[in-house]
Amino acid sequence: MKKVFPVLMVMTLLSAVAVSQGSANSQTAVQMAELISLREKVADADTRTRVGATHRVWTLGVTSADPEVKLTALQLLAAPVGSSSDHIRMPAMYAMEEIADSTADTKVKAKALELLGVPLRASQVPVRDV
Repeated sequence: MKKVFPVLMVMTLLSAVAVSQGSANSQTAVQMAELISLREKVADADTRTRVGATHRVWTLGVTSADPEVKLTALQLLAAPVGSSSDHIRMPAMYAMEEIADSTADTKVKAKALELLGVPLRASQVPVRDV
């Protein structure tokens, strides 16, 4: 009986870890699916649709712990960051900055820097003349 108890404890611990990993994977899958569903809305010509989708992508990118979700969010924000309208471009730029700041992953940070250079290369300087 003494040997059975430690084995049961280890099995219980391992199953708890497996469930939590499965839960994290399913949460990542849900977040990725939502990001994919927002792809067209982020590039929509209607400002209200575009802004709402941009803010949802922003939220998912900042709150997710998964670097792939963050990279996908950054990629989706590339369209609004390239906009000639400050009202579209500025929130997307802030979103990219916050997503990059929410992780230590260097791939995410490098991608954000790469995409934030788009307005500069398009001569959209100053980005905001305040």
